[in-house]
Amino acid sequence: MTLTSEGDPRSFGSGSEKGLVSIIIPTYNRGYIIADALNSVLNQSYRNIEVIVVDDASSDGTEELVKSFGDGRISYIRHDANRGEAGATNTGILRSRGEFITFLDSDDEIFPEKISRQVGIMEDEPGLGACFTSVLEPGDNGVDRVWVPFNPPESFCNVSGMYRRKTFMRAWLLDEKLELCSDVEISVRLYRECEVKTVEDVLMRRKRSPDSKSLRPGSRDAKYRSYVTIYRRHGGFLTRKFGRKFISGEMRGWGKYLLEQGKWSEARKCLIKAMSVCPWDLTLYGKFLFSFRFFRMLR
Repeated sequence: MTLTSEGDPRSFGSGSEKGLVSIIIPTYNRGYIIADALNSVLNQSYRNIEVIVVDDASSDGTEELVKSFGDGRISYIRHDANRGEAGATNTGILRSRGEFITFLDSDDEIFPEKISRQVGIMEDEPGLGACFTSVLEPGDNGVDRVWVPFNPPESFCNVSGMYRRKTFMRAWLLDEKLELCSDVEISVRLYRECEVKTVEDVLMRRKRSPDSKSLRPGSRDAKYRSYVTIYRRHGGFLTRKFGRKFISGEMRGWGKYLLEQGKWSEARKCLIKAMSVCPWDLTLYGKFLFSFRFFRMLR
């Protein structure tokens, strides 16, 4: 796992300020929209915050815009070279001082009571390592929908999470080698290490910016490769926690996607894994046979 060279793992967690919430905003060429994210953070009813904006070598005037806010709670850090979202997030984690840590994509917004609500829950339940909320996001036909981003095993997205600093001391940093889904991978690691809670309160709005990494050409293939790594690292834990059908279903889904893309060899690998976990699922065998040219010609 690749870690940032900035900071020292042995010192992370020392000298944190009780009650302080570190809000980390990684960004890259989001000068056109990051002001909305910053305004939503500065308008929080909970005032004991530090805002760490990590600019991953933007070229669009992001630095000038962030500094124009003139708020002492905002710290601006700039990378000399682009290291990706995971690298920017890691820089923010290492520079943070808060007892609690949370993240915000530079095109999203949080509602005024989000930080206060989560801090209250974490203080009332000292055994919790992390707390998540529900999210409002664009749905089909332009109608917003409520989404629960951290809802194992269906989803391990950390988009709305708040974490105790000591939780990150145990899980450490995001994996910068993953092409996508480094947030999912660390969420699984955190899930293995601590107790988590998700509340139904809708306390943030997620947007879909046209420059989102998940919308770029080839992103689905990159997501598949990243998930293969995640399953390799955590498949045993996920199977023990959620049962064999969980991994089988995940592998079946990726196998179907790869069949649709004509990636027959990779599809077979996923389907073989699914069949080894759930050999009684007869639908898998038909998909597996379809991955061979001979059987496709019979259709």
